[in-house]
Amino acid sequence: MKPYLIQRLRLKKDAPKEPAGFDQLYECDYMGAAEFEYGTLPTSLREITAALDGFEVTKVLPEVLAHDGRRLYTVCHRDYTAEIMALVPDLTADKFRLKEHTGIKAALTGEKSWYNGMDAWWDVQHCWFLVLGEKNAQRTLVALRALRTRWQAEGKIQ
Repeated sequence: MKPYLIQRLRLKKDAPKEPAGFDQLYECDYMGAAEFEYGTLPTSLREITAALDGFEVTKVLPEVLAHDGRRLYTVCHRDYTAEIMALVPDLTADKFRLKEHTGIKAALTGEKSWYNGMDAWWDVQHCWFLVLGEKNAQRTLVALRALRTRWQAEGKIQ
């Protein structure tokens, strides 16, 4: 698994404690690339909601702490946790050549950057997230479950 399309995410300031959907929790930072538009994000969310029963929140090991004390977590299918954790050192060191810059390093170190204030990152091709803070990671899973329930009720997915 080689990441290429990683969407930067910010927690919404007015996000409810138990969001009724992904869009209530996060706002997507504008990435400026067509690959992030034209249905890529909804397609990824459909794939995630279809496999959601296998998703879990896991502490990244070895431990990765942001300058503000928040720990980094994965939100992903349990079958891919180890593979994603193996990517984290290179992601946090900006060693991957991605479509757009993630700003993970700046978020962790607190260095001044256009990317300050990012709280999570979503690999839209491989359907996983890195999230700062355990509560935020758990809320991400709650939001995804709520989205799945809503889409099932609307007949968008089974």
